[in-house]
Amino acid sequence: MPIKALFVDLGNVLIINQAQEISARFEQEYGLKQGDIRDVFNFIHTRPRTDEELNSCLADKGLTRAFWDSFTKDFYNSEQRNEALYEILKKARAQGVLVVFTTNNSAGLETIIDKFGLRDMADIIINSSVTGVAKPEIGFWQLALEETRKKSPNILPQEILVIDDSEINCASAESFGFRTIKYIPTTSDAELLNLLAV
Repeated sequence: MPIKALFVDLGNVLIINQAQEISARFEQEYGLKQGDIRDVFNFIHTRPRTDEELNSCLADKGLTRAFWDSFTKDFYNSEQRNEALYEILKKARAQGVLVVFTTNNSAGLETIIDKFGLRDMADIIINSSVTGVAKPEIGFWQLALEETRKKSPNILPQEILVIDDSEINCASAESFGFRTIKYIPTTSDAELLNLLAV
């Protein structure tokens, strides 16, 4: 069955970064816990948060805002566009495949899209901070399918390929009926080209 839509994650897929290295460094130097990083990102990814809400979340984890700002500055400065995947997506779109950004991102997504020249790449954007539901929740995939059907009414779940770096997100998407590829930069591109036949 041909692939008619790609659900593409941004973080560490289309926008690659050094999150693991930066997290490990902050953990080693300052005792920052990986679980705390995940919890704070999950908190800010489900809807736009005020400075007061973020500061309260950080305080609950024993983190200061200055510390968090230092961590996120290093994280965002490490980001770059995945040129190999970007070229694959361009070829797929030229063949009529829909490209849907499916991201657990913050309200700053528009800045990221502009920073990396992605404005014309996505046919649809499903952002957890706008929807209020985040991957791997099934509700996220249901919403993504509903939005995709507004552009392609007869599309079936098995005609959608989810490209995500999270095993949990891929498992959730598969349980919903989508095809998936657990993306690893530079090593998954050949498999993706083969699946798309581009």
